[in-house]
Parts: sequence; structure tokens; C-alpha cells
Amino acid sequence: MRHASAATRIGVRVEFGDAGVDIAIDNDGVTSSRRAGGFGIRGLEERVAHVGGRMESGPTGDGSWALRAWIPRGDPSV
Repeated sequence: MRHASAATRIGVRVEFGDAGVDIAIDNDGVTSSRRAGGFGIRGLEERVAHVGGRMESGPTGDGSWALRAWIPRGDPSV
């Protein structure tokens, strides 16, 4: 609600695979591409990259916002 207060639809999908975790988040409450001065998306990108994953996010062109991330699985014993 904080970042997509105008959204009427929010979807979250998390899939666990042998190599990693796929995450997809979509909402239809976009009003702009990014807010200046924020650390949210940038912080997420840095954390995902730090563990060897990849992430992209932004407006989709139809008034929606999409975030996609893949995070590799680590050694569960650590």
C-alpha cells in the first residue's frame, strides 16, 4: 500500500527451484517510474546482486509495475 496506494490488483509469485528462487511482483497502481532519493528498489537490487542474483523492475507501459528477481540457492547448512 505504501508504494502502490492506487493499485486495485497486486500479484505475487514465488517459485522455488533447485538452482534458486524466482520472484515476480506485479501491480496496477503505477503513477511514475521511480522516486528520486529512495533506497527501496536500489537496495533490493544491491542485495540481490550481492548474492549472485539478478533483478529488474519498472513500469510495463500499461499502467502496471513489474519486479522480477532470481536469487540463487545457497548452501542450506550455512
